[in-house]
Amino acid sequence: MPLRYWLKTVLFFVCIQLQAQTIIFPGTEVSGHWVKENAPYQILGEVVVPEGGVLKIDKGVEVQFQTWDGNTRYGETQAGWMRVQGQLLAEGTEKERIVFTRLGKGDNWGVLFFDSLSEENILEHCVVQFAGTIDGIRGEYQTFAGVSAFKSGVTLKNSILVSNRSYGLVCCIGSNVYVQNCLIAGNFGAGIGCFDVGPRVEKTTIADNTDVGVYGQRDAEPMLKRCVIVGNAGTVLSEAAILEKCIVDAPPLGRSIRLEESQLVNPAPAHLQWIMGTNTLDPLETWAAKGWGCSWLHDSESRGRLAVFLREY
Repeated sequence: MPLRYWLKTVLFFVCIQLQAQTIIFPGTEVSGHWVKENAPYQILGEVVVPEGGVLKIDKGVEVQFQTWDGNTRYGETQAGWMRVQGQLLAEGTEKERIVFTRLGKGDNWGVLFFDSLSEENILEHCVVQFAGTIDGIRGEYQTFAGVSAFKSGVTLKNSILVSNRSYGLVCCIGSNVYVQNCLIAGNFGAGIGCFDVGPRVEKTTIADNTDVGVYGQRDAEPMLKRCVIVGNAGTVLSEAAILEKCIVDAPPLGRSIRLEESQLVNPAPAHLQWIMGTNTLDPLETWAAKGWGCSWLHDSESRGRLAVFLREY
């Protein structure tokens, strides 16, 4: 092949590689449609989905955020993070999840923050991992989770919040957060934090977090239904909470805790291996057969959704 044709071929493939990523610089407002062909999307600072704007992310897209091991104060940090004041629709599939992760292999990025103007956001079949914290975005309210909501409406379904630097999910005053069929595991804080408001959480596994599974403060009253909360530093620590048809490995702590058809278990290592996806569902079958579990474990839909997504991911 003549040299000039060889060079053209090389340049063609180099251009393809350059086009197969999208770099987003600090201060950018983002909306529209993010597609797999332009992924990964690399965020190098604060980006904003503005009020009235809608950002739709296609299945299989990876969003990479710049990491930062220095000052985490709002306005000073150089970490990549996203503030959603409009609407975020991130709807993947079981085989093609949307991944929010770090750019590179070390340190942590900022947060995925749903701000006070934001409603009807959807994270479905997503992974949020290696997030960090941004201090002082909304004063005393907490923004140190992979997903943080302040006076916002967010629905998380079939998603994984794992290996984040602090909490997996934080819900603050005025937020309407619904969690279904998710795995919240291996975070270096509580699985879920509730401040002045309690989310609704169904058929979700909260396991192996460094702090408690669910932490509530002030007027928070988290509502958990058909959840597995094991292997954390505690199950639920909140003044008030409702646990319906849940499996826990330690009694919840609080003045007004309602346990309805919930089961306290003392998990053996085999059970924790099941929770983290390295074994089959045999331990769960054993609980039901021997009467250790609750009658609802025989419900195939509930039992199937107690299986953890980490195994699939």
